[in-house]
Amino acid sequence: MDTGYERTHDVATKKANNWGFYDMHGNVWEWCIDWYDSGAAYRVERGGSWFHSAALCRAASRFRDEPGHRDSCLGFRPALVPSR
Repeated sequence: MDTGYERTHDVATKKANNWGFYDMHGNVWEWCIDWYDSGAAYRVERGGSWFHSAALCRAASRFRDEPGHRDSCLGFRPALVPSR
């Protein structure tokens, strides 16, 4: 039986959170702009993914990887800064 949690899912197909944001946690780990440590060898990933346990699907989940790493459970979140 396919529950829809064995792979990534299309954006906005799950329920939005209280602020109206979709897919904030658990679809894919999110590449972040900050470095994991002062040695600057690893980038930060946050949020968990479909491949990992529900306990990791939260903003406080922090992982590291080399900047060139690619994986089906890793992505990024584009953001738009409003013009003034």
